[in-house]
Amino acid sequence: MADSSSSSTLMTLPSSSSNPTTLPSSFPTIPVKLNGMNYLYWKGVMTPLLTTYGLLDYVEGRITIPSKTTTGADGTVMQNSDFLNWQSRDNFALTCIMLAVTEEIGVTILSARTSSEAWTSLATAFLTQTAAQEDLLDQQWRDLKKGDQSMAKFINSVKEHALRYAQIGKLKTPAEINRRIYTGLGPDWEPIVLAQSERMLTMTTEELQSLLVGHEERRLYAAAQTMTSPAAPSPAPLSGLLGPVPTEVHYTNSH
Repeated sequence: MADSSSSSTLMTLPSSSSNPTTLPSSFPTIPVKLNGMNYLYWKGVMTPLLTTYGLLDYVEGRITIPSKTTTGADGTVMQNSDFLNWQSRDNFALTCIMLAVTEEIGVTILSARTSSEAWTSLATAFLTQTAAQEDLLDQQWRDLKKGDQSMAKFINSVKEHALRYAQIGKLKTPAEINRRIYTGLGPDWEPIVLAQSERMLTMTTEELQSLLVGHEERRLYAAAQTMTSPAAPSPAPLSGLLGPVPTEVHYTNSH
């Protein structure tokens, strides 16, 4: 029979005779694949999914693997139904993992014999890589500046970087995104930032984008009006106001 002892980190699989295993009739649809750049986000999706199917303890190695055979009262050696129960569920978990990675990553875990081996192998491979990705993102995040690009393009670049943080499991809060936006605007925008920085922190990012794009459009309109307005006529020269210069008259002594 299966080993009935367990430690604080291991649990014994229930007997299949008292708790028969019922696996889903089809594999779940997994909305995201591990692509090498999104490990923590991928793990965040997979963990509750595996929990829903009762498989998380399998992939995290907390299930004691039953022996393959058992000996009956008459000494007959037979297949252990508890092992078959464990094997079917673990294979289901392993297949879920394989379906949730790209082909390039899948070939690296083809030799995994259990779902726990595959899960651990992926963690070992990508946790260090994720830390390096975060360091690079931090540098890029600090360097985000509006410069000469349009307001909409700048704000979209901030949003794209925030999405990259989410893909490695490091979510940026709306306040952090908004702060990165208004601190990257440059000195031309200091008056509005100083006047509304506290309000900007509590806005949604969409509200902040609408506010700043609106200000930019008004600035561009005012600049265009200045460029197209007819130039004021130059003042008339002083000589025109005073009339012609008097003719100089020379007098001579006459007798």
